[in-house]
Amino acid sequence: MIILKINRSKLDSDSKNGEAYSAISSDGVEIRYEIHGTGEPTLVFVHGWCCDKSYWKEQIPYFSQSYRMVIIDLAGHGESGLNRIDWTMELFGEDVACVVNQLGNAKIVLIGHSMGGPVILEAAVRTRPNVIGIVGVDANFEYSEDTRTQEEKDKF
Repeated sequence: MIILKINRSKLDSDSKNGEAYSAISSDGVEIRYEIHGTGEPTLVFVHGWCCDKSYWKEQIPYFSQSYRMVIIDLAGHGESGLNRIDWTMELFGEDVACVVNQLGNAKIVLIGHSMGGPVILEAAVRTRPNVIGIVGVDANFEYSEDTRTQEEKDKF
């Protein structure tokens, strides 16, 4: 038991050594992200609705030992900017793409939780050929156009 506690403390301290960065999305919103670890491929983690990059903090100690791990705050979440007019999956995909584009020619695996699933699909289209895989965690990859009228959306 004591050994586990000591190891856990080491993992907790290692997980705080990520470097903070920012990128600017296609509509001018600042997107904040952190990089932990080194190695290939690069794993890019995208949180779900009403979460932020801290959603993935328990994954950092494991994955950062073997991979470069990137955790993102989508626009309107965490430390990223709020100055967006349209809040669409396409623009959230642009958020991820602007970060991936700053990573150079790295091979990328996109990992999305919940709403992050459709977001990584949008990002994958925008970042080919760098993306070599996508992983959905409790994600719904079905997408249908919103057919509600503006009045219905306003009431919602």
